Amino acid sequence: MAEFSAWYAETGWRADIAGKLSGEKIPPDFQPNGPDGKPLTSQRFTKLLQDSPTVPWRWNAAEHVAVAPGAKSFKGGVEYSHGGVSPQECVLPVIAITPAGGAIHSFSPKIASSKWKRQRCTVEISNPSPGLKVDARRHGRDPSSTVAASIKEVEPDGLVSLLVTDESLEGKPVTLVLLSPSNEPIAKADTTVGS
Repeated sequence: MAEFSAWYAETGWRADIAGKLSGEKIPPDFQPNGPDGKPLTSQRFTKLLQDSPTVPWRWNAAEHVAVAPGAKSFKGGVEYSHGGVSPQECVLPVIAITPAGGAIHSFSPKIASSKWKRQRCTVEISNPSPGLKVDARRHGRDPSSTVAASIKEVEPDGLVSLLVTDESLEGKPVTLVLLSPSNEPIAKADTTVGS
């Protein structure tokens, strides 16, 4: 999940990942088999439930759900049964994907092209909006790795020009990072200084 979230961050989006507990309430007419394979009578089932751990039900904390202990199920003679208290059965990933810059635009700004002339890079942004900025970095997600003389604001026509003053970086890979007005990365493009 961490790799998934990092990939979205690199592409200018934000993936918020959380887990929530799942739980199914046992229906009143449920008649499972006991560990010996014989059908449980309501009295035997009640005793089995009384001896089993319970947890609050996700959708109504006043209700409790009985869970089979360990990796067992309430059905005897079954090697696998859906349910139980393993993380794979109890935790559901909840993924919310949003633009890192905040508001959703119908046409999100992107880095359309870049052209180098020695140490200067002219960057064209498609669908520009006020307050966007561009930076050049050795490591796209790390603002401290900037190699640009300064972070530049995108002009209304979508163009911006960056200068890399360190001549030893010629021929080295860098990442152009499009930033929102609040300096959140919203798009990136890999390039090579001077080419």
